[in-house]
Amino acid sequence: MLAEYQQICLDGTWDFTPGHLFCDEDPNYINGNKIDWHDIEVPYCWNGSKWMTVLGEYYTKNGYYKDHEIPPFRDHQGVGWYKKELTIQENWLKKRIHIHFAGVSAKAQIWVNGQEVGQHLGAYSSFHWDITDYLYRNGEVETIVVKVWDKSCFYPSDDASFNKHKINTKVLGRRTLIPVGETRNNGGIDQPVHLFATDATYIKDMDLKTEENSFSATVHVRRKELFGSCYTLKARVIDIKTSVVVYEGIKETQIPHEEMSFLFSSQDLDVKQWWPHAPHLYRFEVSIMKEDCDYGSYSKIIGFKTFKIKNGKFNLNGHPYFLRGAGSPPHTMILHDQAYIDKFMNYCQKFNINCIRFHTEPPSQRWLDACDQYGMLVIYEMPLMQQAPDPINTRNEFKAMVKQVKHHPSLAIYCLSNELDHFQNIVDPIGYKEHHIYLNDLAEAVREIDDTLPVYNNAGLKDLRTCGDIKDIHSYSGWYGQAIIAYEKNIRQIPDEDGYPSSMYFGSWKNRIETDNHKPLILTEFIGAYTDNEGRFYQVPASWRFIGKDPDENNERALWYQAHLIEESVEIFRRERNDSNNFSGFAPFALFNWFFNPLSTENIRPKPAAEVLEKILEPLHVSIRCHHKRIFFGKPLNAEIHLIHDDVRYKLLKDSKVICRVFNHDQKVYEENIQIQQIDYYSNKVIPLSIQLDLSADELEEANLHLEVDWVNDQSTLLSTNQMDFKIFGKQKGLDVGKELYIFDPQDKLDTIFKNQGYQVKLVEDFGRLNEIHHLVIGCNALKQMNSSQIGQLQCAIRKGTNLLVLEQNLFEMELTELEIDWVDGTPLKLVKEGRGIDDYVYVNDATSPIFDGLAKEDFREWNGDTIIISSYLQQGDDSRKVPAKTKLGSRFGFNVDKYKHVKSHVACSNFLRNDGLIELSMGKGKVLFSQLEACRRYGEDPVATLFLNNLLKYLIENNQS
Repeated sequence: MLAEYQQICLDGTWDFTPGHLFCDEDPNYINGNKIDWHDIEVPYCWNGSKWMTVLGEYYTKNGYYKDHEIPPFRDHQGVGWYKKELTIQENWLKKRIHIHFAGVSAKAQIWVNGQEVGQHLGAYSSFHWDITDYLYRNGEVETIVVKVWDKSCFYPSDDASFNKHKINTKVLGRRTLIPVGETRNNGGIDQPVHLFATDATYIKDMDLKTEENSFSATVHVRRKELFGSCYTLKARVIDIKTSVVVYEGIKETQIPHEEMSFLFSSQDLDVKQWWPHAPHLYRFEVSIMKEDCDYGSYSKIIGFKTFKIKNGKFNLNGHPYFLRGAGSPPHTMILHDQAYIDKFMNYCQKFNINCIRFHTEPPSQRWLDACDQYGMLVIYEMPLMQQAPDPINTRNEFKAMVKQVKHHPSLAIYCLSNELDHFQNIVDPIGYKEHHIYLNDLAEAVREIDDTLPVYNNAGLKDLRTCGDIKDIHSYSGWYGQAIIAYEKNIRQIPDEDGYPSSMYFGSWKNRIETDNHKPLILTEFIGAYTDNEGRFYQVPASWRFIGKDPDENNERALWYQAHLIEESVEIFRRERNDSNNFSGFAPFALFNWFFNPLSTENIRPKPAAEVLEKILEPLHVSIRCHHKRIFFGKPLNAEIHLIHDDVRYKLLKDSKVICRVFNHDQKVYEENIQIQQIDYYSNKVIPLSIQLDLSADELEEANLHLEVDWVNDQSTLLSTNQMDFKIFGKQKGLDVGKELYIFDPQDKLDTIFKNQGYQVKLVEDFGRLNEIHHLVIGCNALKQMNSSQIGQLQCAIRKGTNLLVLEQNLFEMELTELEIDWVDGTPLKLVKEGRGIDDYVYVNDATSPIFDGLAKEDFREWNGDTIIISSYLQQGDDSRKVPAKTKLGSRFGFNVDKYKHVKSHVACSNFLRNDGLIELSMGKGKVLFSQLEACRRYGEDPVATLFLNNLLKYLIENNQS
């Protein structure tokens, strides 16, 4: 705070002992004697921080602590006592001596030499006290004792104590009296502590406000002298890089009162603006003197910038600016390690990140200092994680937090909470009747202290009334469910090819995009990355996903899959920015994604998922849009090239070109040069691309090809490059032209498409002849059309050897909630309507099965980037059996293959792979195949759908069970 020679750092080893809530009057604690004290490090928490209870067993049991250290009292909850003994240095004997705590979690009470100094409530706000009058200052040992209440003390233990405080915050069972963030039980002096000395008259604090070339500073002075004459206050703004003084102001003044405030300001400074690519910093310094006596100085680091919302976009220093974000470290245990912070920031710079979201755990001053220096804009998220604590305490804490950080030039956005769902009457007192009123009042509290930056009320907002200045959506398409393409369709507000919304959340997305369309839209959570330091998935339900079931020795597939999801989703977001949706930024939710050993200063290193950011977050970026990466031979590859210009250093780019090349086994088979005359800043230029390849493929079955796109300037300097693999299918396997195909298809959907593929289609209406034909295909949505007589005949035929294939039954089209299938022997089934979501993956259990001949598992992972299974699924059992079944795949609602030996699951699908998409049941001498994989709609056009369905038909016809 003041000059370095006037400070003593108290970080390091303190004495500690666990205590209890009701030992306030015990002199043995207060005086620091006759107690079994233990060494503990400050800053740190005595009970550590178990980051989110939903993480894997190892992390919940053992914690995830700083540099793998285990806090000695990690299981103690309640109160802890700290003691520090020291002597005051001789040159401080005539000074005023103060103690400053950057933060204590969550309440502190302090005694000096047995006398109480004060108390402070709040886990995230700093505080300091003048302790001069409590010190001996005669060479004796001074004893500082701090009683600390951890966060668990502020969860009322019963409804009576809860109602006593007149608050009703029933949010996911978490009810607190103060904001506690994500580290919900932390206790301790978890931020730095120091003593500082001043003269009797000193600068207590200052309020700073800067814009592009102006500033105002209110300097607060406290006088403890009995008599005072004229004082001189001298303020300077100094360029840190050049030491040039760009402003100097002097005030000669009397200070007749104990506290007074003085204003310094300037509206037209010759300064350089603060940018992420050029974070130019200045020091605002105020010194106070009386006659020839220097009373010391007070300084803060500042930068000159404005960050505002204009025309639905973020504007930095008057220019539209897109946020390419990242998540912060997972919790507060490493926040004060400068070496760690520097490593983290260097990685962010390497990966072209320009914004960091500090998720539910506000950063310490050291982190904000580093963001100032490295050029990282900050989304400063308040510590409300699915909680709505006492409004008065929360309001006071928020105002104190904003006051202590608002001078940082890196600060860009205030966010008040994370995923705080709406509940009626969420809080009771003082007219807080609803959720949005509660948050809107907190937003006003923030603006009372700092009205220069945007404030939004809820990350991952559910209720548009809680929107604030910004709309922020959390969506995990491609991870917890749906296909990655759902991002694009949702942002574009378009249905899928069948006219269905592209997501079960489409209505919510649509409302959030269309409502308040003058506000910026950001996604601060999407995708996930929950792997341990060996690359294995450990979080439920992420561990159920396919990649955890298909491991390799080095877990390369798991790590590759993380990188793939990050890359594909970010590419979509970079392409989809436009004026109609005001899409303005994103930050993957990847707390465990960016680094191996995320809390180890020594061993921290990036995972492959982070490495891809270096390419996809370039300010100048070329992106390839192609959702059909599987094509038939002779068909063109249709794509779009997007040239994205987000580099604020250039207003426009002239005379560049795009070079497109296609390679087959490292041999170039195609090249095209496209001249680009001009691209404006903050624009996205779209170039349609249709590539017709001249390949000799009389015997071609398949070919894997590689598209490479380079964007170069007029000097042939590479601006950006990107690439994409795609696949060409030639001669089709499994198609036996001329084969008779028997179909029950009252809606007449399959006749034409199968005939076009060369099948001799025979429509079946008389089920009495099934014994003569040995197979039958039930068309899409045709089960609803079958009567009881037909079902009986079908059962008899299957037992005698007829094979049955039931193609996808879409309950939305059938206008049914569920469809019971009670005619399959010994295996009661239901088709259940779950939702219209695009499911993102089909996991092939046995790729050697003839059903998947000519296809790879990856072909189903990206089935043209679109719907691969409709949203209905097969469910075992009836209403009397509610216990979820568990298959070998970890499925929750699919068949229990251990119980039903006559059932084989070929495919797991849906989010978390909890459902079966293709099953085979033995029934007498015949078999029944149920396929919910959506192949019919794209049959004949899409190679994967066509080849899969042909294989399925061949398997049905030629593999009769004897």
